[in-house]
Amino acid sequence: MDSLDLDFYAITRAFLFFSLIGLMVVLEYFFSFHRLGKAGVRRRRVSNWYLGIVNIIVALPLSTLTTAAYCEYYQIGLFNLLKVPFGLVFILWFIIYDLYVYLFHRLSHATFLWHFHKIHHSDKSLNVTTSFRFHPVEYILFNALKIVLIILLGPYFFVILVSDFIQAILVFWGHSNIALNAKLEQALSRIIITPRYHVMHHTQDECRRNYAAGLTLWDYLFHTQTEPLWNKDDINKLTLGVQTKTNWSEFKNLLLINKLIHFLGRLQFVYFKFPLITIGVAVIFGIVEFY
Repeated sequence: MDSLDLDFYAITRAFLFFSLIGLMVVLEYFFSFHRLGKAGVRRRRVSNWYLGIVNIIVALPLSTLTTAAYCEYYQIGLFNLLKVPFGLVFILWFIIYDLYVYLFHRLSHATFLWHFHKIHHSDKSLNVTTSFRFHPVEYILFNALKIVLIILLGPYFFVILVSDFIQAILVFWGHSNIALNAKLEQALSRIIITPRYHVMHHTQDECRRNYAAGLTLWDYLFHTQTEPLWNKDDINKLTLGVQTKTNWSEFKNLLLINKLIHFLGRLQFVYFKFPLITIGVAVIFGIVEFY
């Protein structure tokens, strides 16, 4: 498969993806199911889009589509070596990758990764754009490990093309503020994440529950599931976000710029007594201070 084919499929998928995201944003406006965190929601939405753009840029070298195409062309990975049928590869990859997302998500609530993942949880009003709200370090690490998984298993190019699209839409829908019929959503939540199911994970009391990002099977299997609230009035009493004094409305705080500069400054004081790295970082990221 040549580069023109790769570009065509990537652009087509991106067009469909952002078209559906736009549709979800419109549906949120007319059919929302909660009013949580309305104060400052517009500014947070803009910051979320900014983070999304930053993550797209930093993740450009970590293309899963290119990796899958390369592995398929050179017959790298278990599925390629065994010539596993496409349909079976799709099912196996979808399940394995979804389990990987679940496990990585649980790990991101552990000590070190939580410093980055709490950026995602700092949004006080869950909506479609919250799905963009990830720190670049977490985003890079997630995609780097995913590429390792692709190299080991060798899922076909079109498997990655389609499965990534489906799972990304599930993630964005799960974070959305789109109301569904309660009985229908209750039935769906036994299989896949839904807005009411996932909003529980973003509460301060239940943030270590409902980790699933696609199939809810993993929460049931590993006993991390908590029952969603189906009544809108009960949902609007929930408290989202993280308990911290940091002003997460500032874009620079979402990138942890101040903490990084402070940390590097301490290192320089100890080892070199001259804050050269601190100054360098401040210059490179200085433009962020204007947000």
